[in-house]
Amino acid sequence: MTNPPFIIFLDDPLSVLYLICAGLGPEPFDIAIVLAHRGIPFSTRVLCNAVPTAAYTAPLGLGFLPFDYRPHLSDYAAYLQKRDNLLC
Repeated sequence: MTNPPFIIFLDDPLSVLYLICAGLGPEPFDIAIVLAHRGIPFSTRVLCNAVPTAAYTAPLGLGFLPFDYRPHLSDYAAYLQKRDNLLC
């Protein structure tokens, strides 16, 4: 089983110095285990070629119209249909 590739980020320069002096590496998984056992704060970033995108969800609601819009009877019928679909 292979571990997913990731990078370790450290905020404290002394933590980096500790890793260098301890001769840890080159596997990030092993370094993360040592950091976690020693209580040294760190974060990880997963290396990925694909850029994640947010799933699009259609907005729920009845929509918006310009302030000076004059509705017609067909608009009211469409409003009632949208309202009923939304409430079902």
